[in-house]
Amino acid sequence: TLSNTVSAGNLYASATVSAVGNVSGGYIVSSGNVDAASGFVNTGAVIASGRIDAGTTVSAAGNVIGGNIITDGLISANSTITSAANITGGNLLTAGLISATANITGGNLLTGGLISATSTVTSAANLIGNNAIITTIVNAASFTGTTVSVTANVIGGNVNTAGLITATGNLTAGNVNTAGLITATG
Repeated sequence: TLSNTVSAGNLYASATVSAVGNVSGGYIVSSGNVDAASGFVNTGAVIASGRIDAGTTVSAAGNVIGGNIITDGLISANSTITSAANITGGNLLTAGLISATANITGGNLLTGGLISATSTVTSAANLIGNNAIITTIVNAASFTGTTVSVTANVIGGNVNTAGLITATGNLTAGNVNTAGLITATG
């Protein structure tokens, strides 16, 4: 038992070396464990060729650099997580926004809300939906369906129908050409 400072080149012990105060030195080299069960290991750098195990929090004020960070729990950040390469995962879940300055490429885009664009929405295939509500111009080579309903004028080159043209108001035309009959009740 020593009650004062020991100054020596090397200290060898075949059993436990215990200190109530601090153990300080340039390097603490161990082929076994360095255990601080009730306090901290406070050092400039921790260099390990094996694992660093902690039952509670591992805290660093600077960067943590490693080949891989593997966790069975969460990775949580109060600031931005950045990567120069791809981020790969099973699912990307957010209660906030997903923002990209380049293209977003995916097999399908599914939403329970709106798709909003300030520029052109283009598709090489069909756009399929129950309703299309458009407040300005619709430009298409053909329309198919049962009803075309507009509250203003319909302007076109020709109106071709195998059925009827019905109007509750006047029908005004420059000429009426028919291979059949024109019938009027009034």
